[in-house]
Amino acid sequence: MAMRREQVQAMYFGLRQDGRTIARALHVSDATISRDIAYLMAEHRKRFEAAKDEHRARELADLEEMEADCARQWENTHKEVWLRHRLEIKRRRAAYMGLDAAQLRDVTLHGSDLLRAVDDEIARLEVEIKAAAKERPATDEGHELPAAGTTATP
Repeated sequence: MAMRREQVQAMYFGLRQDGRTIARALHVSDATISRDIAYLMAEHRKRFEAAKDEHRARELADLEEMEADCARQWENTHKEVWLRHRLEIKRRRAAYMGLDAAQLRDVTLHGSDLLRAVDDEIARLEVEIKAAAKERPATDEGHELPAAGTTATP
């Protein structure tokens, strides 16, 4: 069976042959090939989901590291641009995880609590940005700072 499924995989995915053609070539019933194709598709879906989950985890880890770096830079320099970057990273992470407000209007209480926590953190960062803007001139080291909600390379 394993050898036949390898042949079906090569013929179906590689050569793009239909099930009936494969069944005739391998001298088995159409139903057998249909089951083989269904099995192979399910295996491909499992591998795809695992790869997608792995990619999502790497992306979220990258965002966590970027946010931590922005927090460190803010602590060291007190440049408003680092708060803006951090806020943008938080927004991206929330959207990536499906936690942005537009998608969570009708969620369970647990999801609503999570959304509130994200919104509270974003509001706290916006307050820090406004406070920093009042304390600093419109430019930082001779460079204009980007408008809130935009990204810039510090």
